[in-house]
Amino acid sequence: MPEARLEEINATIEALTAYRDRLQKEVTSIAKKLQMPQGKIQSILKEHAELTELQKIIEHLKTKRDDQTTFKS
Repeated sequence: MPEARLEEINATIEALTAYRDRLQKEVTSIAKKLQMPQGKIQSILKEHAELTELQKIIEHLKTKRDDQTTFKS
């Protein structure tokens, strides 16, 4: 059972990472179409609420995965 849980965590991390990357590209693409300076684009990405929350969740899941892996060994 722990292996299935570990696989679920890994699959979730992969899915959330892919979504985060797509969202980053979309925000960047829109900002470039609006001809925003690169510094402003970076600022928007850094302060984007959904991107920030996704990163926190991904890091939390990675920590849980690593804890399970360490505990299992």
